[in-house]
Amino acid sequence: MSTARTPSPDTAQPAQATPVAKKVYIRTFGCQMNEYDSDKMADVLRAAEGYEPTPDPEQADLILFNTCSVREKAQEKVFSDLGRVKHLKKKGVLIGVAGCVASQEGAAIVERAPYVDLVFGPQTLHRLPSYCVVPYTRGEEVSRPFEDVLVEVAGLADQGVKEVTLLGQNVNAWRGKMGETDEIADFALLLEYVAEIPGIERIRYTTSHPNEFTPRLVQAYAEIPKLVNHLHLPVQHGSDRILMAMKRGYTALQYKSTIRALRKVRPDISLSSDFIVGFPGETEEDFGKMMALIEEIGFDSSFSFVFSPRPGTPAANLADDTPLTVKLKRLQHLQATIEANVRRISASREGTVQRILVEGPSRKSAAELMGRTECNRIVNFDGGPASGRLVGQMIDVRITQALPHSLRGEVVVDASVVG
Repeated sequence: MSTARTPSPDTAQPAQATPVAKKVYIRTFGCQMNEYDSDKMADVLRAAEGYEPTPDPEQADLILFNTCSVREKAQEKVFSDLGRVKHLKKKGVLIGVAGCVASQEGAAIVERAPYVDLVFGPQTLHRLPSYCVVPYTRGEEVSRPFEDVLVEVAGLADQGVKEVTLLGQNVNAWRGKMGETDEIADFALLLEYVAEIPGIERIRYTTSHPNEFTPRLVQAYAEIPKLVNHLHLPVQHGSDRILMAMKRGYTALQYKSTIRALRKVRPDISLSSDFIVGFPGETEEDFGKMMALIEEIGFDSSFSFVFSPRPGTPAANLADDTPLTVKLKRLQHLQATIEANVRRISASREGTVQRILVEGPSRKSAAELMGRTECNRIVNFDGGPASGRLVGQMIDVRITQALPHSLRGEVVVDASVVG
């Protein structure tokens, strides 16, 4: 399951700066309906992103070709037009193909013209401000049927499974038709139904996208106790300028607003995220904004990387003048900051009682067991004489020691009566 990801305005400009309107060049082919669609695209882009139309592609920040497949050799005409504006990619211009040819030849367009940033059909033009090449390089967005998911989870519960993880490229964008009705379930409703399945005690999911983190999903954390007290929500960066270049479709403020809403219903929720350091054009100021976001939110863990260009993505064509040594220094600073926060959070759990799912022998010692807390921390402990019966069970442990990347604990109740 995935959702197109989109750029958004850079709200971090100085208050005294006068924003310059972005410009879009739209070339229309074919019938009157296409003319209507082009007008609609212009309206959507103006309302969502502040784009103003321009008749000159050389002056555009975004170029769209709205195609028609009725005419002969429509596809070749598209590639001919794309070739005439390809040189503008060096200026950071975004290029997209819309309309019927996009619907029919989307994969071919991406293959032959990897510099194209977006490909979308007439039926999805309303989602233009959430566009990205990813859904077309990975395939169309697909959601498993509602009943299929529930049947599989119920089957796992019958086998004794107590915790399930719902997986997807962009799992919270999931939408599924409910039976023979016309009702469409969203991800929050799916979580409600999964939580009702007997035997399931914990629910996790990954990976989610901030653009699809709806108020209903936030409310799910208030209403579904089985939804674990941990969330992995990739932010990637803290600078609005870089987020826009990444086509993430949200600002740092919007991301933080989502986190505030979550913490209102789950004050102690554990948060992890992804970060990309050294995205093309990243300045010290941009990096500072990312660090400010990290300091403010207080992530419990993270996955962080130095940017590496991927063929076929818009960023692969962006100028990148930052030396690798600078990028690595920034990465080390980011990781050290988060590591310090991880240690602080771990230390705060000493003396607390945590409910863990016992997964099996500890990696540190075959004589011990390990389990995982709701907040996704590994706990190693001595299971005593009943160790064999504890695997697969939910038990309470008291945290006795916080280590850099794990916790030590002791079983709260007599292990001989558990299981």
